[in-house]
Amino acid sequence: QKSERQSWKKSIDFLFSTSGYCIGLGNLWRFPYLCFENGGGAFLIPYLLFTCVFAIPMMILETSFGQSFRSGVIKSWERIPIFKGIAFAQLVANLYASSSYIIIMTWITKYLVSSVSSNLPWTSCENQWNTKHCVSLLTSHNSTNNVTLSELGISAAEEFWSHEVLGKSGGLEHVGSLRPDLVLYLSLIWIAGYFVTFKGIKWSSKVFYVTATLPVVLIIVVTIRGCTLDGAWEGLRFYLYPDLSKLMNFKVWITAAEQVTYSIAVGNGMLLFLASFNKRNQNFCRDALIIAAANAVTSFISGLAVFSSLGFLATKLNTTMAAVASSGPGLVFIAYPQSISLLPFPQVWSFLFFLILLLLGFDSQFVQVEYLVNFFIDGSKRIRSRRWNREILGALLCFFNFLIGLSMVSEGGIYVFEIFNRYGVAGWCIFLLSGCELVAISWFYGLDIHFKEIESMIGTTRGKFLLKMSWKFISPVICMVSIYTHSNDNHGKKSIDFLFSTSGYCIGLGNLWRFPYLCFENGGGAFLIPYLLFTCVFAIPMVILETSFGQSFRSGVIRSWKIIPIFKGIAFAQMVANLYASSSYIIIMTWITKYLVSSVSSNLPWTSCENQWNTKHCEFWSHEVLGKSRGLEHVGSLRPDLVLYLSLIWISGYFVTFKGIKWSSKVWITAAEQVTYSIAVGNGMLLFLASFNKRNQNFCSFISGLAVFSSLGFLATK
Repeated sequence: QKSERQSWKKSIDFLFSTSGYCIGLGNLWRFPYLCFENGGGAFLIPYLLFTCVFAIPMMILETSFGQSFRSGVIKSWERIPIFKGIAFAQLVANLYASSSYIIIMTWITKYLVSSVSSNLPWTSCENQWNTKHCVSLLTSHNSTNNVTLSELGISAAEEFWSHEVLGKSGGLEHVGSLRPDLVLYLSLIWIAGYFVTFKGIKWSSKVFYVTATLPVVLIIVVTIRGCTLDGAWEGLRFYLYPDLSKLMNFKVWITAAEQVTYSIAVGNGMLLFLASFNKRNQNFCRDALIIAAANAVTSFISGLAVFSSLGFLATKLNTTMAAVASSGPGLVFIAYPQSISLLPFPQVWSFLFFLILLLLGFDSQFVQVEYLVNFFIDGSKRIRSRRWNREILGALLCFFNFLIGLSMVSEGGIYVFEIFNRYGVAGWCIFLLSGCELVAISWFYGLDIHFKEIESMIGTTRGKFLLKMSWKFISPVICMVSIYTHSNDNHGKKSIDFLFSTSGYCIGLGNLWRFPYLCFENGGGAFLIPYLLFTCVFAIPMVILETSFGQSFRSGVIRSWKIIPIFKGIAFAQMVANLYASSSYIIIMTWITKYLVSSVSSNLPWTSCENQWNTKHCEFWSHEVLGKSRGLEHVGSLRPDLVLYLSLIWISGYFVTFKGIKWSSKVWITAAEQVTYSIAVGNGMLLFLASFNKRNQNFCSFISGLAVFSSLGFLATK
């Protein structure tokens, strides 16, 4: 019998669960440094402004939409069929987020366990992982005057982080072995996440009472202690002193918008999911205001805790705040542990600090696991109708994420983590998803319909005009500007970004001539693991998005995009891309035809050096096929044989397709299995083909690898 959807036992359960998810690690390690770097107290102006004009309206939009249907993420978006792909895009984003977020928690657990030792291991240079460049914090404090640790060498805290916690290798190409302690912590965290959530939200909501409130209490305790330290006020001055000139910098405003979006977690479907468990008459507007206020206050207090301690550290080292302040992992795992080590009873304060971080992380992890499990339950009647399927599904999803996490707890795992963190949970992804939500509900579903549902739920539509302005105009513009800013960002100049982007492009060049060699060069069969992983988390959702969009309208590329008039230009952009692709792709086919024709000769011409084109170096490819000149300035004459093959290929292409898709369907199916690129998402081809075909399966890359390497094995043997 079909089980009924669970709901929160009390209305306050939604508040605790949502606050626990929103108030996470970003509040403690991201907001304080952003505030310090972007004008101090002046940064609060754009931060609070974007909270009011963007974050709170987005929270109201998502929670009201989820609460009105009470049917999960997939079924909620089924109300707007052409935007159902948003649900799957959010699933992919949350898979990336949950996998990388847990890795931070494993590092935190490592520090938490190390905090119970008699001597904090990041204060000494006498450990097995230390190098000759290590400088103890206590030694530098007693023997230096106005110098930084970086001038003396590498701090003990930095070596503990780099050598003992990460075991950092030389780069992404050096994966190295797994870190046994991190693997243990990773497994324990996923096991805890499973047992907290396997009975559903009625059980996990009870845990949120502890994990959502205890960190706030501990943050207040740490803040009070920090503010009583020597030099604390110097640190707070750097944190809060308003530099109004920074507000003239456009980047500061974009950074504030990103932090608000990142912190309150709009756009990724979590608020919609959590609100779907609300009772019909839950006042989600009040809840949104409370959650936004709690998030802002916690961020502010976290800054007091962090920078009061960093001011103490700067005073003890007789250096500047700029020398000790850092962002992200550097703040939490290097700078702050250093300041703690100078306190009386450092083990106690270290344990409390990392316990705060771990509890903040657990809140977010529990919600992420609930989201993943319920996503598949809500989307499958078979899973929903059987009692034990939830427990089994939860275990499988946790185990799947655990396997993904293993790639980030190896010696080269930090580089994989950076890839996930940069591309999987990037700010532009959230703005893109938020923009899609706004367009879908405001312009396609209809705000008049939605406001009627809001009135039926809470009995009022106060602030209707302001919300309409935000949902239809202000928030979409913020999303568009943020996405545009990201597209022009220069952060992609790091070598790891270049490696990841170039590898992604090269893998898509072709099944037969690229995939086998890449497989050989990157670990043989082991290369299939990341290949299939990205197929699952990126390519397949994109295939589903494009094919469902094309199949739903069955009217061609241009007419499909006419459904969203402002994005009609996508069709023409895709046409230009495909004109370039088809022109260059056909040239490869002319070379192939040259080899094909040469293959019917009695002696293969590339096996002999007695042909007229041969030199003492004996080249068939460059001299006979290409007739290669010395450079672009020497165009030379046309190659008659290649011109002939080029014309024949275009003529055959015309006669195969001139009767339309019905006549050429068999040719398309055969070509799709052997010749086409593996997935080809993003260029509109899948959308076009889906308007004619019902199914598509591609296994060419793997088969091509078998064919090519069996032949190479024969060659090596000979």
